Amino acid sequence: MTKEAKKQVKHAYDLEVGQSYILSDGFDHDVVKLVRQNTYDDQSYCLDGVKMSVPEFDNLYQLFNYCKKQGYKIYET
Repeated sequence: MTKEAKKQVKHAYDLEVGQSYILSDGFDHDVVKLVRQNTYDDQSYCLDGVKMSVPEFDNLYQLFNYCKKQGYKIYET
């Protein structure tokens, strides 16, 4: 990340589908895009482009809480 401070996303409701974010574990970071995948009977949210292990979730709160528990921080780009 650059020296200029990026704004950290503090709440799941601040995440927007289609928006790009920086996912950081403190050592490495990935630029990811939040996407909603629709199948015929289901929809799920995932981070496209992530190299770290983040599964798909049914809602944004589960996705955000998983990242938080793993120690990942999400920043706006």
